[in-house]
Amino acid sequence: MKILTHGTLGALMLIGMGAPAMAQSNTSSANAAGSITVYQPLTLASDVNLAFGRVVRPASGAGSVTIANDGTPSFANGVVGLASTRSAARFTVTGEGASLVTLVIPATATLNNTSGTGSLTVALTHDVATPSNTQLSGTLGTTGTNTFHVGGSIPIADTTASGSYSGSFSVTATYN
Repeated sequence: MKILTHGTLGALMLIGMGAPAMAQSNTSSANAAGSITVYQPLTLASDVNLAFGRVVRPASGAGSVTIANDGTPSFANGVVGLASTRSAARFTVTGEGASLVTLVIPATATLNNTSGTGSLTVALTHDVATPSNTQLSGTLGTTGTNTFHVGGSIPIADTTASGSYSGSFSVTATYN
């Protein structure tokens, strides 16, 4: 019986080893979709420069010259405008149609006297309703644009040095 017991036990072990185990799986899978929207490059062009023209400073005190966003000049408190070209700056941003961009327009600009000493600070204005959320024309897949203007005001005192003043300011556009 002892032999039979060992033989039976061995046969049972062989049968148990050959049968696959019924275990639960430790893996699972799922699918995800992928997508991308490709935009054309964004460009910003300065089409017209901000020009205050020629002015005569006041005989006493302080006045100002202003160029409105639509290019209209005005002179205050003794500053006299001479015949010359005046304009608001005009910029055009071009990119993917219907996209939103952020425009960064500085609050001031400095104009330096190129023929002497001194500088003038321009308080800049613009006609952009929402610079942080400006929409380009057109639709996705087409070219869109947005044109805006920058004007400004310069205080001119009776002590302002005569001469030609010039400088620049930077405007930036970024896709939202």
